[in-house]
Amino acid sequence: MPNAQDEFTEVFPLRVISEESSTPNERPQEIVTVPDADPVQTSLQKTETPLRLRIARIGVDAPIQDVGLAADGSMDVPTDPFETGWYELGPRPGEIGSAVIAGHVDSPTSAYAVFTDLEHLVIGDIITIETSEGILSFRVREMRVYPANADATDIFMSTDGKAHLNLITCSGSWDTNTKQYTDRLVIFTDKD
Repeated sequence: MPNAQDEFTEVFPLRVISEESSTPNERPQEIVTVPDADPVQTSLQKTETPLRLRIARIGVDAPIQDVGLAADGSMDVPTDPFETGWYELGPRPGEIGSAVIAGHVDSPTSAYAVFTDLEHLVIGDIITIETSEGILSFRVREMRVYPANADATDIFMSTDGKAHLNLITCSGSWDTNTKQYTDRLVIFTDKD
């Protein structure tokens, strides 16, 4: 984990934060370019905005912020290390397509954040999303690690006509030269 004196970057895209410069107008590093979202669903398929994410196995019960695009066209990140960020320009959890939620693995001031233990999930684990209309359940199908500079646009798309939820966080080791983590962990799930 980086110490508080190092620049710190976190999740898709890695946003550079430092003691010298951490203004909201800072340009984040581009880690993944977000493709056009899955097609907009009809009103019959529309679900409510996600409010909370729960993962019993790792003790996560966190609010969900809406996040869009950063200035460089990549996915923005949640502002609080203990909250998650849903990519609001794509499908909502429960709609056909791949909904994407990002979360921090740590922060400049703490070794813990909302997705610190995400790597401890196993195939078959249940992730739930609370909406104003009820609870949606998703089952972990696959866990994949991407190098930080890899093309990971498949996280945002699906073509099977089903509802998916994909979770993203940083992984690997802290690279003091690039001031970012070496990898990204992605959890792929299917609506239960």
